[in-house]
Amino acid sequence: MAALIEANGLNSRQAAISRLDTAITRCEKAGIQHAAQILSALRTDLATQRED
Repeated sequence: MAALIEANGLNSRQAAISRLDTAITRCEKAGIQHAAQILSALRTDLATQRED
């Protein structure tokens, strides 16, 4: 949720991507692959969004 607010509300996409990277790593280490996949997809979407 914080990553979405950073990216969309605060226009801080790079901070959001960094936050997602950390969350993805934590999920993978905890064995929560489904959550890691969802966060990874969100990260990809944010990374490929066009700057407005």
